[in-house]
Amino acid sequence: MKNNQIEKKVVICGSMSCFDKMLELKRELNSYKINTVIPEDEAKYESIKNGEQYFKFKRKVSEEYFKKIRKKEVFAILVINKEKRGIPNYIGANTFAEIAIAINAKKKVYLLNDIPDTYYDELISWEVFPLNKNLNKLIKDYNDLINYEKNQLNLKFEE
Repeated sequence: MKNNQIEKKVVICGSMSCFDKMLELKRELNSYKINTVIPEDEAKYESIKNGEQYFKFKRKVSEEYFKKIRKKEVFAILVINKEKRGIPNYIGANTFAEIAIAINAKKKVYLLNDIPDTYYDELISWEVFPLNKNLNKLIKDYNDLINYEKNQLNLKFEE
């Protein structure tokens, strides 16, 4: 961070079955100097995938990720919504909750693919942007924000 500038981030969301895709997107966005946040790989917690202990773990992990999405330095979330169980552009319950948290926290929301039929009305009214596998819009919006903030900071220091 320079000149009190807050380093902006993109939080990547989606089903944990897409963890490899999260890693891939993290690397790609990082190559454009976009800082990203991904969830911790839950595979190492396979042993607790049963009963009450699992539900406590799942709640704790969800709450921690909701907090990350709300952070001031978060510019947007990127939702991986690929086909799952034969449903195109699938968004699960937890991911939909993350989208709602982001919208409530005034963050931009990008879908990696198109808008699913299931939540079409909500996502359109929330101004969620479908990328259709092309990250250029997210990258441009991120860079526009960074450049705007740099210009504002420069004006502030010139006064």
